[in-house]
Formats: sequence, structure tokens, C-alpha cells
Amino acid sequence: MRCLIIILSLLTKVSFGQINGLTECFSNQTDQTKCLKFGHLGFETDDLTFKRISKRVDTIVDKADTSLLAYILPTQKRKVPKEFKLFKSSFLEVTKVNGQIQSLQLYGYSKANNLDFYGINLGLTTTDLIKSFGQPTNTRPFIGIKGEIWEYGDKRYSFVVKNDIVVIIKISRTG
Repeated sequence: MRCLIIILSLLTKVSFGQINGLTECFSNQTDQTKCLKFGHLGFETDDLTFKRISKRVDTIVDKADTSLLAYILPTQKRKVPKEFKLFKSSFLEVTKVNGQIQSLQLYGYSKANNLDFYGINLGLTTTDLIKSFGQPTNTRPFIGIKGEIWEYGDKRYSFVVKNDIVVIIKISRTG
């Protein structure tokens, strides 16, 4: 059995334990936000930790109760095809309301170093995504980039794919 798990892990590029870890975390936690993380970054991450992962941060929105920050991320060097030029750099978007993180989104075409979501990272294929999370329960157009949003029922995570490549991963505090 252990040999089969190792082979499956190598074939899917995702550790079988990572997906089991998400399912187990959801079933054991009353607060599912503790399960939703990009690597070590989650809803309880402090500003200093976010600043450590990026040499550059851009403030997109800064109102009295809402802020939206974009942290430019170090990524694996990868040639970016023409249709993905919008994603030349990968970044992490942090949305806060009244000082509390409401959502985290990874954007990009190239893998964000050490910031996967249970084995899924930017730049992976929809085949990898389906092997890890199964078919989405709902899909709808993501008009801004001519992509598609993949949603998974009442889960608080979703993915955006463009030309069968994962380009956005979103986790939310609320559904």
C-alpha cells in the first residue's frame, strides 16, 4: 500500500498526505480558516511576515476600513507565453476589512516559491488540479483574463484557470 501511495504521489506531483491533510483538517477544526493557507501564510499572519516574503508591496486600496495590498513574490524563472503577459510577475493579494484578513489570493503564471495550497501552485495544469481536488462543482467565466473560475461547493477556496493553467488561487475567510 505504501508503495502505491508513493507512486501516486510521484505521478500527480502532489503528496497524497497533503490532500488528506486538508480533508482531515476540515473535519477536525471548528474554525476552517486554520486549514486555509498558502504554505505558512494564513488568516492569522501578521504584516511583518508578509513583508518578509516580498521586497515590494503595492497598496491598491487604502480606505478607512478596507485595505488591499499586493506583495510581489519571488518565483521560479519561467518563460511567459504571450497570452499570460498579464502574469509576468507573481504576487500575493491580501484583503483586510477592519484590520482582519478576509481573503488571500495568489496570482501568476510561475510557481510562487513555498506558497502552494495543498500541493497546487501557480502554473500547474488543470490535470494536476483535478487529480488533487477533483472536478469543480461549478465553473463560470472570469472575464478579465478570459479564464474560468473553478469552485468547489461550499468550500472557501477557488481557482482561476486560463488555457488549462492555474493562474489564481483564492482562499476566503467566509464562503
